[in-house]
Order: sequence, then C-alpha cells, then structure tokens
Amino acid sequence: MPFDFTHEDYQAVFNKTSEKTACGPSGLHMSHWKAGAEHEEISEIHAFFIWAAFHLGFSYPRWEVSWHSMLQKKSYPFCDKLRIIQLFEGDFNAALKLIIGRRLMYHYGKHIEFDKNTFGSLPGRTAHEALVCLQQLIDNHKLSGRTLGILFNDAVGCYDRVRSNELCIALRQ
Repeated sequence: MPFDFTHEDYQAVFNKTSEKTACGPSGLHMSHWKAGAEHEEISEIHAFFIWAAFHLGFSYPRWEVSWHSMLQKKSYPFCDKLRIIQLFEGDFNAALKLIIGRRLMYHYGKHIEFDKNTFGSLPGRTAHEALVCLQQLIDNHKLSGRTLGILFNDAVGCYDRVRSNELCIALRQ
C-alpha cells in the first residue's frame, strides 16, 4: 500500500480534532498540534517527521510511551462497567488514524473483499445488521436443536484473564 503523509493530510487530521482531546504523556497539548496545522510551513515540518518515522521504520522515544486509563461506563462503579482507553502522542495517534483508519481500510476494501460478518467501521453496515445476523444464527440453532456457544470477547471478559503473578510485577514497576 503506498503511503505518504503530506502537510495537507496533517492539516486535515488536526483541523477536525477537538482541542479537548487528550494527548499522550509527553505533555504536549492538542493546542500545539492544532496550531501547527494553521501554518503551512509548520505543518510541513510536522508532516515530514511523521512521514519519516513510518517510511524509514523507526519510532521516536515519546511514541514508545502510552498511558492506559480506565473510565466508568455509565454511572456504575463495577469492574465490568469499566472501559480502557490508551493515550498515545497526538501526532502518532493522528498518523495511525490516517494510515490504518482511512487509507488501509480503503485499500483493503478496494483490493480485498471484507468478510460478510464484518460490521465495524464499514460504510453501509450498521450494528442493527449485526444483531439481525446474530438473532438469525440463534434462531437457526434453536429450530434445529443444535448446541450453540457464543462468546462476546469485549473488555468485560478481560479482567479475569489477568494473571496475578504478572500483575504484581507490573505494579512494582
């Protein structure tokens, strides 16, 4: 897949981003990245550094650190109602959004056909279609008398998979 990150891409990504968006652990605020998008020369410099890292295959030390935060879903303080978000640096996150979220998905959709059961982030496919497919699967198994086991592997299913001995080592660090 051809990849290029120009100053137009930089400006397009950061002009749409809200200034309230949290950035990574380096302390650079989203205002820094948005201000760079307002001037063509500065956006060219930022775009070059992003392009160079991906094109030449290296990463900046500030890209190698991220923060994981747990936020409550709704107003329930239960462990299974938590959501984990990962905060990357603003420029790294923008590059991933553009490369993976837009260009790679477009390239994949153009050259390779998506599976019929794939619904996330695809145009023309909604969550309601996924529910209808799931309901048809369950009804089919009920009518034929076959056994069916379904696993929804979301963040809810991850908390009991954390090994206590590895958790202790991570917490000590």
